[in-house]
Amino acid sequence: MKKIFIALFCCFALIGCGGSEVKKEVEKKEEKKWVRNETEEYKKVVADYELVGKWEEDQSSSFNKTSVYEIYKKGKKHKLVWFYGDDTAVRDYKKKDDKYIDVKSDFPEYFIIVDGVLQYWYNKENTKHIFRPIDW
Repeated sequence: MKKIFIALFCCFALIGCGGSEVKKEVEKKEEKKWVRNETEEYKKVVADYELVGKWEEDQSSSFNKTSVYEIYKKGKKHKLVWFYGDDTAVRDYKKKDDKYIDVKSDFPEYFIIVDGVLQYWYNKENTKHIFRPIDW
């Protein structure tokens, strides 16, 4: 009986040690949900435009990357900055009523801010793809 107890204790000790290593690895991955790749174009937007808001994707993609969106304005001009993993995109947007519309897109898609939450709409229908506001 004593040998069984010692064997079980050793197994639990080994599992516990290995588990903490796995936990550390998971924590490392969670820390790197999104990386801000501050391109020169992005730095210029931050310097020249006023921040409207920042939002984080409400669900992660299948690649464990979370998108972060930032909207900036300068007079009637708007910029949407999108961070996805280590990629950064800066797009020109126009605001028409409560819609933020990509000026170069041929698709009927736009964003709306409702109670601080950024919503993605396509063809006048809510896609249920929402982004929660994050602090800046």
